[in-house]
Amino acid sequence: MQQVSMVFESEQEQLRDVVKDLVRVASPTSRVREVAEFETGHDAELWRRLARDVGIAGLVIPEHLGGSGVSFAEQAVVLESLGAGLAGSAFLSSAVIATHALLAADDEKTSGPLLEALASGERLATLAYVEPTCSWHLDDVSMSARADGHTTYRLTGTKAFVLNGASADSLLVVARTDEGPTLFLLDETDRVSRTPMTVLDATWPMNTVTLDGAPATRVGAAGAAADFLAPVLDIARTAVALDAVGGVQQCLDMSVEHARTREQFGRPIGSFQAVKHACADMLIHTETARSTAYDATAAAVRDLEALPVAAAAAKAASADSYRDVAAETVQVHGGIGFTWEHDAHLYFRRAQSSALFLGTADAHRALLADRLAF
Repeated sequence: MQQVSMVFESEQEQLRDVVKDLVRVASPTSRVREVAEFETGHDAELWRRLARDVGIAGLVIPEHLGGSGVSFAEQAVVLESLGAGLAGSAFLSSAVIATHALLAADDEKTSGPLLEALASGERLATLAYVEPTCSWHLDDVSMSARADGHTTYRLTGTKAFVLNGASADSLLVVARTDEGPTLFLLDETDRVSRTPMTVLDATWPMNTVTLDGAPATRVGAAGAAADFLAPVLDIARTAVALDAVGGVQQCLDMSVEHARTREQFGRPIGSFQAVKHACADMLIHTETARSTAYDATAAAVRDLEALPVAAAAAKAASADSYRDVAAETVQVHGGIGFTWEHDAHLYFRRAQSSALFLGTADAHRALLADRLAF
């Protein structure tokens, strides 16, 4: 396996700056706190501006379906910028995970109309495959799918940890047919119940979704979902790592700025050795998260054979780095860092959610060892 590295082009860096500037203006942390109180946890106005003015909703969707037809590299810079601002957007769940799932299914006849609606930002979708057993493995899916026609089925069972499940217009559900795990599309709300889950980070809202004979349309071949969704989940792992990179960098910047300006005993606290060491450790964590996430991004763009290993490494490294840096950010800020009014706890909460989503750091280290055949 040859390691690949990611160097973003000037147009991609410009996209990063545009998204970051828009998030800074339209979604300051005061807005993040407000959106966190919404039942959906989704900032519809921010999404409208990002989709309409910047065009991020359909980046990887082919041009003939209304998208931009670019690569995951463009999504990577958007994810990093959104992560830095903790923006309450469905970009990760809809524009990244759900969209890549639809594209991987290679069933444009079924998914084409939805992809067109996703590209314009008019609709949102999310992938529901995890069940209350909390297993993130596709082979552990037990939700049943009963044939009700050639490509139509009835689904019964419960899904958990459905990201942005309340705001999604369409659900992509993995259920088991006689052939094996299969992907289905649900556009109707009939026989569908969505219940908010209690989560630490309300900017990443999750739901349980219960289906009671809900009508659904098969997407892709029956029994093929475990195969074509495997690289999609690696892209999802990489996407979560990139979101973490944005958050980790923001935590580092906040801490360094506070260390420069906060004075104790007549001098900046950044001059004290303990604070210097803390900031240096945070920098190491930041670069570790960035380098592994960028390697996984490069693999997703140029070398899919390297993606399984790179994605597992990125998810494990980013989980540890974000958790440690967010906790250290609270410490560097001292007493104010522990208050509800300060932003440090917002990043601490995101770090915890990021570490658990799609599986823990330990789970991904085990996955990495398995993929390296250790």
